[in-house]
Amino acid sequence: MGFCYDTGHGNLVGLDPYKFITTLGKRLKVLHIHENDGIADLHQLPFTFTRTRENTSVLDWEGVLRALKEIGFEDALSFETAPVLDCFPVELKEDALHMIARIGEYFKTRIEE
Repeated sequence: MGFCYDTGHGNLVGLDPYKFITTLGKRLKVLHIHENDGIADLHQLPFTFTRTRENTSVLDWEGVLRALKEIGFEDALSFETAPVLDCFPVELKEDALHMIARIGEYFKTRIEE
């Protein structure tokens, strides 16, 4: 049996992603990756909500990536960001999908380095 960690839902309930992911360890099999403002379940792109004008992210993405690296995560990075596409004009939807893919590549690189 394995577990799925939902980054956005964890953010809504105030979980420390580093602690939660390292506790699950090898039992973590899939991620549902998305971000929100910590108040509503918005399913937006990672790195898009900040606490201050200095751009401190609401969600601790560094903790997420550090934990995934420590547990040797090799399973699925699943983005739950479909509402993002509704925010963009039709002409930019493909670019938004490319950005999501690029974030996935960045995550993979950080986990494997």
